[in-house]
Amino acid sequence: MGLGVFSISLVVKDIAASRAFYEQLGFSVFGGEQSQNWLIMKQGPTLVGLFQGMFDKNMLTFNPGWDADAKEVNPFDDVRVLQQRLKAAGVKGWSVEFARLARMGLRVLPVPRSEGGGPDLAVMAALAREHRPRLYVTVSVLHNPTGHCLSAAEAHQVLQLAEAHDFLIVEDDTYAWLAPPRTARMAELDGLRRTITVSGFSKILAPQWRVGFLAASPALVERFIDTKLLTTLTSPGVLEAAVADCLEQGLLRRHAERVTALLQQARARTVRLAQAAGCRFVAPPAGLFGWLDTGRDTEALALALLEEGWLTAPGSLFHARPRPTTLMRVNFATADEPRFWQRLKALIDAPARPAGSATPATSSHR
Repeated sequence: MGLGVFSISLVVKDIAASRAFYEQLGFSVFGGEQSQNWLIMKQGPTLVGLFQGMFDKNMLTFNPGWDADAKEVNPFDDVRVLQQRLKAAGVKGWSVEFARLARMGLRVLPVPRSEGGGPDLAVMAALAREHRPRLYVTVSVLHNPTGHCLSAAEAHQVLQLAEAHDFLIVEDDTYAWLAPPRTARMAELDGLRRTITVSGFSKILAPQWRVGFLAASPALVERFIDTKLLTTLTSPGVLEAAVADCLEQGLLRRHAERVTALLQQARARTVRLAQAAGCRFVAPPAGLFGWLDTGRDTEALALALLEEGWLTAPGSLFHARPRPTTLMRVNFATADEPRFWQRLKALIDAPARPAGSATPATSSHR
């Protein structure tokens, strides 16, 4: 299994002292920036990351496609291939959010989506009665992967359930800058009594700009501040200053207007191509992602497409308990290439192979 170069990321209290310690062991700086509180130290093939005030725990990392000198290795096993092999060996693969919640020791109770795209409120009510949950986590605006925006009526019913069964709501507003105007938020309807709003800027500015914010009741805010100071201490100051400048100068608003206009054009092109390929959108196309039905097992489609250079997101990645599905998420910003949809249509139209039959050789496209 090609896991790539292995490294360990260590949480340190004093990055200067930690650097001096590892230099005494023969390590030298390979990457990073000490002024930003992170360094990558290297000695031979051994890599150690030093991070001050960024994480709360040490991490072990595999880097498929990279060697110890950060040079590309090709061919390599993509993470989706690794996931498939782990699942075949009886090791379940979870999407990022489910893994994070599980690592925090939380028990996940999945709430399915209704035909209209919102949460199935009947199932949610039953789960609340039986399990007495403490927290409901949701993306109410431009839900990933369906693109659904919670209506005011749906939001009101969710808030009623929270009141009746005494649980809090975390409203992840990650895609706020891409959302249609005047979209209802539960936090507005609730006045932050039971709702915690979380958002950031990485989806609209740059993926690595991990500067976020939250809004909650005063009592909860005090607890969040204590937790942040005791764990990560502070966010990278350079990124905070850059985001503040974008906000103060109006750059973010103008940038968001340009991005949403370009995204709207790309979304229209992708919808036409998807429908021409015989796919059906399960939810009305909106925002960054589309949720479509291919009519075929998307795990198998994803592996076949990966062999030819296209990385896709099969629907099983978005279930707390992965299972076969014909659903697939597409990114409207990057899925408007006709060749991709032509190849997907050919795979969909191809006769299904009997179980256990060999996979035919395919040509590689990069």
